[in-house]
Amino acid sequence: MEKIIVFDAPIFSRNGMEPELASLLSRSGAKRVQPLPLINAISCKLSSEMEDGLSKLPNILAVEDNVRIKLKPVKVEFVWPFLEKFYNGDQLVPWGIDKIGANEVWGLSRGEGVKVAVIDSGIDLDHPDLSGNIMGGVNILKPAESPEDDNGHGTHVAGTIAAEDNNYGVVGVAPAVHLHAVKVIDRSGEGSLVDIIKGLEWCSKNGIKVANLSVGTNTDKKSLRMAVKKAVERGMILVSAAGNDGTTDSVDYPAAYPDVIAVGAITERGGISSFSSRGPQITVVAPGSGVYSTFTGDSYQRQSGTSMAAPHVTGLIALLLRRYPQLKPPQILELLRKSSQKLPKLTTEEQGYGLVNAKAMIQ
Repeated sequence: MEKIIVFDAPIFSRNGMEPELASLLSRSGAKRVQPLPLINAISCKLSSEMEDGLSKLPNILAVEDNVRIKLKPVKVEFVWPFLEKFYNGDQLVPWGIDKIGANEVWGLSRGEGVKVAVIDSGIDLDHPDLSGNIMGGVNILKPAESPEDDNGHGTHVAGTIAAEDNNYGVVGVAPAVHLHAVKVIDRSGEGSLVDIIKGLEWCSKNGIKVANLSVGTNTDKKSLRMAVKKAVERGMILVSAAGNDGTTDSVDYPAAYPDVIAVGAITERGGISSFSSRGPQITVVAPGSGVYSTFTGDSYQRQSGTSMAAPHVTGLIALLLRRYPQLKPPQILELLRKSSQKLPKLTTEEQGYGLVNAKAMIQ
């Protein structure tokens, strides 16, 4: 199995990996060696004998499995929503946008120019409701190819964040942000821990201000924890879906890390979504049941999951950063605490600080 090896002493210089380490790995038969400079680590395929030997070296912090990451979709509905508001002619305001009050603050901020990354399955780059806001990206899985979405999950997430205000389709929380597609999930809805770490590294190098991670794993890994910490230390705000296990103490990683804004899901009536993971790590909740958004093939789809809740918060933070660009991650967390609305009948482990409120946060 592929391993992630995290080192204590620096193993990278301006010229790349230290020659002594490269030579050692070559002699030991390590294959598919990939650098992970964000966390001073490499990934590679190792024999069991080599893994045992490396783990005993004094400058090795961790030798971990490169665990698989899988999307956990909850429900898909192909019906047109008739209960939501229309805005600017035929353009729909999804119920979640209205629920958090994003449309009430567009006179103050639309997230203009804020660099937001969707670390996911890519984005439909030609979607008429998204293409004007897509400013770049990367395909971590196949670097020579574009980050085109062949799954649909990332496009749905992107629409909630930033579908354009164009008299067409739907509109997102922050309809003028600069979207960046960071593809770490394949057609079947799978990726790996290494892919996410590489995605975070790309974001940190490319000036991303807010990154949405509607992906996760139930396994705590030192390498992922370190990647998250490094990204936040460099000024990036990370928003992550809490998970869809629907039980107590079930928040996924990276959402469970203290440096990450963990988002649970609520229904249109303000109740906790049955699938939403609970736990003391939950920061806030946002709309996550029956969310209507963009989908691949220039289409639209209604989906449910904490994956759908997280981008509401990502978009809200982009609105905030447009108005107050000097804010740092701890200050944003404090503003979420002060401005979110506690929902009746929901416990703290279900809702954290409560439902995000755009008007209270932005003003």
